[in-house]
Amino acid sequence: VASPTPSQLRGLGPDDLAIFLPAAAKNDQLGLHFTSTPVWIKRTADSLGAFAALRAYEIDQPLSGAARRLSPLFCSSPGHPLRHADVDRILQGLLTHVVGTDAAAHYSFHSHRITIASKLRAAGVDWPTTQALVRWRSVESAMIYARLTPANHAATLASALAIDGTSVTAASLPTIDAAPFAAMLLETSQLPLPEAADGGRRRPNLVGKRGSSRRGAGRFDVAR
Repeated sequence: VASPTPSQLRGLGPDDLAIFLPAAAKNDQLGLHFTSTPVWIKRTADSLGAFAALRAYEIDQPLSGAARRLSPLFCSSPGHPLRHADVDRILQGLLTHVVGTDAAAHYSFHSHRITIASKLRAAGVDWPTTQALVRWRSVESAMIYARLTPANHAATLASALAIDGTSVTAASLPTIDAAPFAAMLLETSQLPLPEAADGGRRRPNLVGKRGSSRRGAGRFDVAR
C-alpha cells in the first residue's frame, strides 16, 4: 500500500513489511547508487523495534499521495530534514545521559553500521550481501568494517583446532621404485619400428593394462 491509512497501519499482520527508499547520503550524494533500492523491515515482537516505531510515527503524522515523496522521513521541524550534525548531537546527548561523557565520545551512528556488519559476518553472510545491506560502495569497505566478534572469533578458532589438519606435499611423498617401468621403456625403444602405410617407420603404441595377467598384476604390455 503506497499511502496506508491509520486504520490499515493498526491492522497490519505478522507477515507485513515496512518499505522505504533511502535518500542521498555521504557515499551517494547524487542518489545514483542506493536511492532506487528499497529497505525492507520485518515486523517483530519488539515494541521498540524499527517496524513498530515507523508504524507509530506514520499513525501520528499521516501523509498521503505526492506529499509522501516530497517529505523527509526524519525532520527537525515540518518539512526540514534532520542534518548529520543534528543527529550526532542527539545521539551524543542520549549516550552521555546513559553511559557518561567519556564513554559517549567513543560512539557515533557509524558504530551501528559496524555492529550490523559484524553481526552479518558472524551469521555467515557473504561479502556482496553484506555490502548491499549496509550500503557500502565496495566490498573492500565491508571487509574492513565487518569485524570478527569475540564469540565468533573464539568459536571459529575452537572448531578449527578440532579438525585434523594433516597435509602432505609432493616433496614429502615417498619415492616409488620405477625400475621395472624404465626397463620396459628401454626394451620398447630397442624394438624394430613397424612400417607405416607410406613406407616410413612409426613408433609402437604403449597401452597400459592394469589388472591381473600371467606376468603379474599392474604390469604394462606393449601393443605393436
